[in-house]
Order: sequence, then C-alpha cells, then structure tokens
Amino acid sequence: MTKRLLDWQRTDYLDVPGTQAKQAIIASEGRVIMAETVSSFPAMYGGISGAQVDASFGAQLILLNTFDVFHPEIKGLPTAPAESPVAALKAKVGALVGINLEPVDETVQTFDEQFAIAKGRQATSETFAAAEALGIDYVLLTGNPKTQVTNQKISAAIKVAKQAFHGLIFAGKMHSSGVDEPVITAADVEEFINAGADGILLPAPYTVPGYSPETLAPLLKIIADWNSRPEVHHDYQQRVVTIAANGTSQDSADLATIRQIGLSSKALGFDVQHVGDSLGGLADPEAIYALGVAIRGKRHQVQIMARH
Repeated sequence: MTKRLLDWQRTDYLDVPGTQAKQAIIASEGRVIMAETVSSFPAMYGGISGAQVDASFGAQLILLNTFDVFHPEIKGLPTAPAESPVAALKAKVGALVGINLEPVDETVQTFDEQFAIAKGRQATSETFAAAEALGIDYVLLTGNPKTQVTNQKISAAIKVAKQAFHGLIFAGKMHSSGVDEPVITAADVEEFINAGADGILLPAPYTVPGYSPETLAPLLKIIADWNSRPEVHHDYQQRVVTIAANGTSQDSADLATIRQIGLSSKALGFDVQHVGDSLGGLADPEAIYALGVAIRGKRHQVQIMARH
C-alpha cells in the first residue's frame, strides 16, 4: 500500500517508481504543491538554491525550469566533481524533482520576438534519455513564453517520451507560449490522454483569460470520466492526474488572490497545484505557505515543512 504523498518522509522520495508516486499524489486528495524554480538563475538567498527554499516552504514537487540536460547545473547547489546536481538536490530535500522540456514547433510564428532555447531544454528522444540518466522523477512538456511550443508538438512529444523515459510524464501549457492558439481545448486533453500522459496541466482558474472555473470544469470532466472507467480506475499506471498551473506571474500576486486560485482549483478537483517562478526565478515562499495553509490546513503544512 502506497502512503499519501502528504505523509511522505524525506527518504520516501528517493528512487520512487513513477506509478507509486502517482498513486501517492492521487491519495493526497488535492493537497500536493509543485513549485517551479529557474535553475540557471543565481541563488537569491545566500547560496541556497531556489529548489531548497521552495521545498522548505512545503513544495512536494520541485520543477526545474531552464534546466539543460546536456549541461546540468542548479545554481546555489554545490556539487562534487562528476556528481549529478539532481542527485545532490535529492539528498538535500524531500521532494520529487522534475524538469520542463519544451516541444518546439519551428513552423509557427510567435506573437512577437522568438526565444531560441538550447537543445538540452527541448523535448527530444535524446533529452528524455538524458533526463532518465540524471535520475529525474518527472518531465513536464510545456512552453516558456515566446518559445513556439504548440499542443500538437506536445502530443507528439508524449509518445516519444514514453519510449525513452520511465518517470512520470506531465503535459500542458500554462499560457500561450507566444503561439496564437487556445492554451488547451477538450480535443487537446483527449489527445494527451490517448498519447499516454500521466498528468495533464491546465491553467489554474483566473490565471489565463477565458479559463474560469466554469470553462475548466468540462476539461476536468474528460479526465475524471477517463479515470472512472473500470479498466482504468484500479490501475494507477493508466490513471491521469490533473495539475492547476499558476504560471502567468500571478504566483507572486497578493496572498488573498493566491488563496482564491488555490481553493477554486481544489474545488474543481485538481490533484496538484503549481506555483510559478516569477519571483526572480523562484516560486514565492510566502505564496507556497499561504496556498499550503489554504488547501491543507496548518497541521499538514507545518508537518511537511518540518520533514524537509
């Protein structure tokens, strides 16, 4: 029997099979927080990496943004020669460690300037294999601003990832990524499920124009209907988790807004709540704490912080 992620100790996070982690997330009933940090930015707090700061404030999933799998580095995290920074981070925090990989579509134009990103950040069979070798727990197939990431390319990347990566595969856009297409539609959700995604990321309510609780509910119902199928319900390998992304800089909004987004997301049925990295490349520690108290209560929030 898998413990709820809510109850995991630091040692429980080491070398965890993806299916077991997914079951632990589902069992936590909407009380899991993912915090994003820009691993290539200098450390904000006295030589301590952003990942360590965010884990200490209660994030159970750490998402490294701009992490280059061919040149792996986490600023503020000292590592020994030849030591994987991912392994070094796991030794210091109790959290699942994941990275963004971006399925770039070079055939589309962005709204304005385009940002070219390193090969080690793009979603390819080579980067998935490198992520596997580094001990990454999960990958999120998504797009940073102005990076030409499309939902069609995300769907194709899920299928490639299934062949080369054995951790969890999450997919979805937090915003437009500069591309003139809907952030996500019902057809995209169905396509991501059929491609084999372990989790689907949707904009949290109120973070992207047009994505209110009322418009998100039908998308979440598609996933809930899939999970309720008899052949899927008791097979956690096939179950799909849901992630509410606060990734449009509202992750550094006032705390009342953070709580409103968090409670709305939990009421809709999201399994995981993401806090973006807009505080100088860090997920705002105060936002993580406020969100944690709102969706977990102080008892669980303090316990999680103490275990980290």
